[in-house]
Parts: sequence; C-alpha cells; structure tokens
Amino acid sequence: MHRAKRMALMAAMIGLAAGAAVAGPPLLCFPYQCDETVQLADSEKKPGKDLPQRVVASLDAAKTTLGRMETIRRGAMAAGRDSEQARRVHERLMARALDAIASQKDAAGALYDAGLWAATTAQAGATLEGAPGKVDGVIGIAWVERAIEMDPTDAAKAFGAAVMLADRDSSRARPFLARAVAGAEPGSALARSIESNLLFGGKKIEALRKELADAPRAGK
Repeated sequence: MHRAKRMALMAAMIGLAAGAAVAGPPLLCFPYQCDETVQLADSEKKPGKDLPQRVVASLDAAKTTLGRMETIRRGAMAAGRDSEQARRVHERLMARALDAIASQKDAAGALYDAGLWAATTAQAGATLEGAPGKVDGVIGIAWVERAIEMDPTDAAKAFGAAVMLADRDSSRARPFLARAVAGAEPGSALARSIESNLLFGGKKIEALRKELADAPRAGK
C-alpha cells in the first residue's frame, strides 16, 4: 500500500485524525520542538566523514530527550540513503549505549538514542545490517521499548515510540501516545511537538487527552 494511503488509514484507525494528509516518513517529516539549541545543523546536503562524531557530540550536549530526538532526526536526514554513514553512526551509538549500561549512567537514554537512530535511518532509506531491535517489522522498537521500561516517567520517549509505531501498528502506538499526552503540559515543548505532528491530527493536547483517556497504558 502506498505510504500516504497507509498513513491516512492509520490515522482513521487510531481515531485521532481520520483523513489527515501525511506523506513521507513520520520520524523525519516533523521537527521536534525542543526549546534548546541543537548543535547539529538543520540542513546539510552532504553528511561528511565526521558525521558520527558530530551526531554523538550533539547528543551528548543535548539537555533534553526532545533535543536528542531532534539531533537524531537531523543526523538521519544528513545521512539519507547512505547506509555506510548510517552504520558508522549506529556503531558509535551502540558502543555509547554499552558504556552507559556498564557505568549505569543514563543507560535508558543511550539505548533509546540507538534504537531511535536505527528506526529513523531506516525510514530515510538507509540499511543497517541485522535490522537491529526489529520487532514485527519495526526496526529499533525493541531497544526503545526497553529504554521506556527503564525510564517510564519520560513522556518524550513514549512520544518517540508512538511515532515509530503509528504507521505500522496503531494498536501498539496508541498507549504510547496516551502516555506521552498525559505527561505533556499544555504549552510545553512536548505538547507543541505532539500538536505540530500531523500524524496525530495537529490537535491540541487537551483534545487528545480526552480522546485517549480510555487507552490502556503502554507496557500494561
């Protein structure tokens, strides 16, 4: 099924924005409103050999989960279909995650970054050997879900999982979106990120909260 048609069908199934016109990879199309300066440039025509170093440096400098998510979105756009560049960044992020797990220092964040990178670069058209973290056709989701289990209070991580899953499995996306919406204060960076994402209808947080009130919590 053509992506645009599949996305419209997904929106109808979730019941949030039936018929919303969303075309293109959902992890790439909508910038995250992170309220901080992201070191990685927003528009790069060529990734450059130092892309892995620049992505990791920007991730390390980010102050919020949304800041890291925007870094990953920009980095994946820079890498594009260049599978070699995507792989080189991913290797750095996997090593970073292992170091974080060993030192017990923000292991959830590092694992989340690696999983989200895998998912986002896959949507950009790059191929990572072994399809890391793939479950039911969604690359990276196993790592992201594990990161959320490790840090269940971070609503931004749940938002990322919802975007990853939305055009593949709306029933799995919905509880993650419900968790994200529940944790998003009106006017906050997370609320604005959700509201500006046409995948979920471009609706205000208050309206989404009402619509999702009966959704089961993710991981339950």
